[in-house]
Amino acid sequence: MSKILKWAVYTGAGVIAILFLLVFYVSSKVKSELEHNLNGYVHYFNQYYTDVLHDINMNDAEAKLAPFVCKGIVNYDCKTSLDVILDKQTQDGFKVKDLNLSFSDIRTNSMKIGLSGVIENANTLETESAIVPKNFALSSVLKIIDRQKGQMENATVLKFQSNAMKAKIEAGYGIRDLSLANKNIIKVIQTILAESGGLTNLDLEFMIKNFALKLEGKNIREVFANILKAQNDLEYDKKVDSMIWLVGGMLPSFGFRDSTNISALQTTATQLSKFLKSQDDNFLFNLEARDEVWGRLSDFNEINLEHFIQNLDQHFIFKAMP
Repeated sequence: MSKILKWAVYTGAGVIAILFLLVFYVSSKVKSELEHNLNGYVHYFNQYYTDVLHDINMNDAEAKLAPFVCKGIVNYDCKTSLDVILDKQTQDGFKVKDLNLSFSDIRTNSMKIGLSGVIENANTLETESAIVPKNFALSSVLKIIDRQKGQMENATVLKFQSNAMKAKIEAGYGIRDLSLANKNIIKVIQTILAESGGLTNLDLEFMIKNFALKLEGKNIREVFANILKAQNDLEYDKKVDSMIWLVGGMLPSFGFRDSTNISALQTTATQLSKFLKSQDDNFLFNLEARDEVWGRLSDFNEINLEHFIQNLDQHFIFKAMP
């Protein structure tokens, strides 16, 4: 091998080694900052939700989120666990173990975010235990679509499973705030996490594009008969029909009397009745935005149920799925 060729090979190997070390350094720095920001949120989370439990007179209750431990070089997995104690004397509550927050497929303007966990010891809900989720998995794709406005779109899928049924929720929405402007996707996440109150303190603008719910389950009648304390099939059917009738009867009172969605809502109620009576193994519906309407998270502090439902009817199309 000539001296020039050897020199070229050594130089190339050196450049590759330097680039690898640089990527490793930057990735390690990102991982450390990510872990630091996540753990800055842990204290806020524990205090906030413990206060919420106390506000509803659950004075012996508390929420404990353990510190995050992050691993990875290009993709990152941050693990923790969550303990919710509803009564310190009886130790009633539940635990989410193997709670994993992941960041992958990271690009300048996009990334995937995942959250999954296993739920244990939900011993406070014996009657409802068959429908209490035992695991969940969330997948979210976040994309920057306007850097100058700090505007992003998010497509999220949440799946969870109980002993009696499976559920799938899909949602698409937009968020924006000038504090997120002119940042790459990593800096956007760090900006959100750096706020002690997360999204609430940032008071982001948001816009919902679509929402869908799908439930699957067999023998749901038996599960809900236990929840409704129905002694026989006839009593159960009457309770279900009464519940569906009550919901349907309230729709005009909330502004749906002249709604173009009323037919779809009535069909949805019928489909729900069939699902609860085990006449159908599936229940699903979706919403699609009629227009692009932005609001702020703080808007939910003052909104009442009637106003909320009227806004849904005005800005969304309800679709009952056969």
